[in-house]
Amino acid sequence: MAQPTYSADAIVLKKTKLGEADLILTMIARDGSQLRAVAKGARKPGGAFAGKLEVCNRVHLLCSQGRSLDIVKEARLDAARPALAADAERAACAACAAELAERLTQPELEHPRMFDLLDASFAALAEARGATMLYLCAATLLKLFAFAGIMPQLDRCAICDGPAPATAGRVAFSIADGGAVCAACAAAAEAYPVDADVLALAASLLMATFDSIAATPADEAFAQRVLAFCDDWSRFHVGAKLRSLDFLLSLTA
Repeated sequence: MAQPTYSADAIVLKKTKLGEADLILTMIARDGSQLRAVAKGARKPGGAFAGKLEVCNRVHLLCSQGRSLDIVKEARLDAARPALAADAERAACAACAAELAERLTQPELEHPRMFDLLDASFAALAEARGATMLYLCAATLLKLFAFAGIMPQLDRCAICDGPAPATAGRVAFSIADGGAVCAACAAAAEAYPVDADVLALAASLLMATFDSIAATPADEAFAQRVLAFCDDWSRFHVGAKLRSLDFLLSLTA
């Protein structure tokens, strides 16, 4: 009996080898839900899937439903991103976004804005140069946190919602309590000082479009500090270390 088929627009987030020639693909569908499927023979040179199912590519798929994993029957390449693999730093920036999205998405749980966010992020990263890539990477991570409902409070007290002013250029911050905290709340929270300019840049990147970020002069050392902040936040609130982010920080150290 023929299995039901369906079509899907998706962005490839992760590839896992299966057997001698197959791949398990982890993707984000257009509605923001996670889609996992097997592409049989995808690792064969010159096969029907050759060059199409690379991480960060946007594809249109025809799939059939399977018992545990669906099967990719056909794939059309809608947007290739070869520039993202052109150098280690650019590839690491794209990998950070893909890895976090893979961690945050779930089957049948819709995040409608995540698909468009990743598509725009990968397009911007393919054109960016130098430290701008790091700004775009940090912005993508922060926006993914926000869409998943785990964005840190950056400019108000996460406990009482009052002002959280800087003292000597630093703001009390509590990962466990959700972000910046005022002096009164910091006394009862597990707070530590964070440079106010790091939180200010994070807030700016969160609100900015990728076009405006690409047109803004970027400072590599400053970007590293915001990425390190994102790394700490992910470890606590996503419950996972982003290996690609650790690698990116080691590249730019």
